Amino acid sequence: MDEVLLYQENSANATIVVAAQIDEHGRLLILGDEDGGEWEKEYCYLIDRENTKKLSVLLKNRRYATLLQALAGGFDDPNGCERLMEYCREHGISYQYIEVE
Repeated sequence: MDEVLLYQENSANATIVVAAQIDEHGRLLILGDEDGGEWEKEYCYLIDRENTKKLSVLLKNRRYATLLQALAGGFDDPNGCERLMEYCREHGISYQYIEVE
């Protein structure tokens, strides 16, 4: 399973790590882990295989050979997840948001 780091922040107040991977079923997963000492949040955006294919067609171009490279090149900032999900909504790409407790 290939994975790319989309965003990482280590500060006195919090540690945030967001990564993207395509699983063995062809689904795109955006995995987030935020730890603020007194609070922790883990979450996942899941895009099914069919919608991952649609997203790949939309985002790949001559600059990026793979979907993961396109994500790392265009959504690699603190607001990357929100921008990606907005892009998905605008282009009719369905996704699920799962918060791990």
